[in-house]
Amino acid sequence: MNSPLMFAGLALILDLSGSMEQRLFDKTKRQVMVDNISALATTHDKTEDLLIVSFGATQDQSCKVVKSENVKAGQLGHWIARQRPRKFAKTPLALSLRSLLVPLTEKKISQIIAVTDGNDTCNENPCQVISELDQKIGPQSVSVQIDLIGYDLDTKERKQLDCDTSTLRNLKYSVHLARTDVGLTTALQNVTRNAQAKKKDATSIQVMNSPPNSTFKIKHLSKDGKVLDEKVWKGPFPLNLAAGEYEVSLLGPDGKELGSDVSDEPNAAVGTGSAAKGRTRGTQGKPKRITIDGRQKASINFADLAPPASKITLEGPVLGFLATPVGDTETKPINLRSPGDYELTPGMWRLQLNYPQWLSQVPGFEVAIEAGSDKKFDIEKDLKKEIQWVKLPEGRAEAMLEFTLGGKLQKILVLRQSPAIPLPHGVAYSFKDTTN
Repeated sequence: MNSPLMFAGLALILDLSGSMEQRLFDKTKRQVMVDNISALATTHDKTEDLLIVSFGATQDQSCKVVKSENVKAGQLGHWIARQRPRKFAKTPLALSLRSLLVPLTEKKISQIIAVTDGNDTCNENPCQVISELDQKIGPQSVSVQIDLIGYDLDTKERKQLDCDTSTLRNLKYSVHLARTDVGLTTALQNVTRNAQAKKKDATSIQVMNSPPNSTFKIKHLSKDGKVLDEKVWKGPFPLNLAAGEYEVSLLGPDGKELGSDVSDEPNAAVGTGSAAKGRTRGTQGKPKRITIDGRQKASINFADLAPPASKITLEGPVLGFLATPVGDTETKPINLRSPGDYELTPGMWRLQLNYPQWLSQVPGFEVAIEAGSDKKFDIEKDLKKEIQWVKLPEGRAEAMLEFTLGGKLQKILVLRQSPAIPLPHGVAYSFKDTTN
């Protein structure tokens, strides 16, 4: 599609070390990064060269080597998938930044996005390197933006990447934190949206509430409705387009455009046993026409393109959740209970624990319900950082579990046959003898 690119001169710094093979929820961190970076690349012309700096996948695992090469936007996902992470590779983050001095000096780069799950392990200071680059590249017509995304970083690692930006003149630097797959998508959305704001001759379009990996086809139409050009694009990320008429449709796993008849039943979450359905009214599963006027940002709600329902399976102990569609103020929240199977409108949903009541203070989280595919959510595995499971100590027939939340002392009688009790992670507890 002959439309303005999202932005020119993109450089990516990618952490391909062995630690990226660790699993977060149902995917490895590396797979989540591959999915997101591949989706980001679809907002560029597939023949455009992107500068990729990577570490952790070379034979030399020392602090002296980073890999730098140009990769076509259309081949980026395949390129990352071919890389083989090394288990004990170092994280030369500062060296990766320093390697960009020449293209920065030659004004070939306007945006640097770095994705890593660790700080620099090569006894260098990334903040110092950024300061050095700022001085060496000299004045730029447009300040170069460096966005570092810390994926699953702990507090100590974050401190190394918090740089003093007050002295920077030619570079801008920001840190973004992401703990989940949705968090990484959101961080990349934010940095691409900021970059698009620099474009003067195009307007961005975005599919709101779109799950990661959702694929769309966008067609540029003539005044009489004929297709002038078309492009396949991953909707979580904004796309810059010239003024004109367009048609957007959602593609299924087979690459075909989705379309379906929609029930007129009102939104509901009623049912018996483990099954309940939540459907929304509207013309879902059909292409959407939109006008780009070159002045205002355009958006489409994912629910307007998607079929009416997809399945989510909650596996594990009994817990209650309140599910709310992200960005939708009309659909009523839906109560879910694990274990159980539910049908939800495809899109992004926010889940908040509400049973047992004392878990309501655990921060809510977002899950992606993708069109045409099932979502499995393993309570114990996927919430291991939010919930601790407490069992009666061996050798006791019963005891009183005591813990304090919100300044109130909670007491629960726990028997030998009682299931594990879920508590917010980090909450102190103790067992008291019931004979006292």
